[in-house]
Amino acid sequence: MSPSPPILTKIILQPHFVQQLCIKEWEQLIHQARAASLLPRLAVVLKEHGLFETVPQVARRHLIGALNILERQQIAAANEVHYLRLAMSDAGLPLVLLKGMAYVAAEAPPGRARIFSDFDILVPKHCLGQVEQTMFDHGWRGDHHDAYDERYYREWMHELPPLMHRQRRSVLDIHHSITPETARIKTDSSALLERVVPSSRFSGVWTMQPADIILHCTVHLFNEGEFERGLRDLFDLQDLVEYYLQEPDDWQQLHNRALELGLQEPLAHGMKAIENQFSDYRTYAGPDARWQQATSARSRFVDNLLHRVLIPPHESCETPMTALARLLLFIRGHAMRMPLRLLIPHLFRKWRKSMNLLRDPDAPV
Repeated sequence: MSPSPPILTKIILQPHFVQQLCIKEWEQLIHQARAASLLPRLAVVLKEHGLFETVPQVARRHLIGALNILERQQIAAANEVHYLRLAMSDAGLPLVLLKGMAYVAAEAPPGRARIFSDFDILVPKHCLGQVEQTMFDHGWRGDHHDAYDERYYREWMHELPPLMHRQRRSVLDIHHSITPETARIKTDSSALLERVVPSSRFSGVWTMQPADIILHCTVHLFNEGEFERGLRDLFDLQDLVEYYLQEPDDWQQLHNRALELGLQEPLAHGMKAIENQFSDYRTYAGPDARWQQATSARSRFVDNLLHRVLIPPHESCETPMTALARLLLFIRGHAMRMPLRLLIPHLFRKWRKSMNLLRDPDAPV
């Protein structure tokens, strides 16, 4: 049994339908939006379409609260960019933002409704030690990780262990690539940094070029293996595609860039997911036969699993197969990031830790 389209997806894509909702449907809509981390986006979309005043009072207070939090977070995030820019200047490097803050810096549509849990930056791999020390000098700390976590990040992943600022409590992820060192698909970070573009919003700040922003979004969504915020990220991807890919040449350049970076597979899954989740409400022009090149039985199986999990993580949206699909994609995500010789001990250790069987945090597997 395939999941029915969530009411949240319908309303975000066709907001005028909110005028037909009863109170019970409004309650379900708010619950789904909160579970999917899409309550700010729902509020923004309704405001953009002049529908906010039609919202019943019982639901409006949740949306107003989301907008208030969004406004405060956007101001705090802009301030954090200022501090990061100062730190990177001391390191003698440009500040290149990734993920949510990059959307804000590029003034791309997903940034207008994004709440931030952390900040992600991209630096050359050979500068990691220099950048980390500079961040220590500016008040960030990373002493909350055990020895295994330190090794996991520094030897196998594409980022350093997360840092937290001792006063502002902001969390910083310092990336040297967009795919892990041990991943089946590896991306040359120098190829990304060679084509960064200046931010249209913040002076002295950079982001990846549009094609790379789109590709990073697909990698983050389809190769990570965790989908609690999967629907939010898929809406981000849809926004980026509609915003940046206006002409046939734009699609061709994205296709060529995916080939250059070896990211055809996540891009194909991304285009298929947009079609599967959103085509009931919108018709998308652009992807042609090139996007269907990954049509093996394995790819179709993965697309079917993704269709089941790219929903709000709420009981009103789930079917008996949802949990199994999440588990299989969780295993796939880890297998994409690590070879079996590392993956099996890693997952075993995670299980031991979740069961409180790992008494010594520095103990070997």
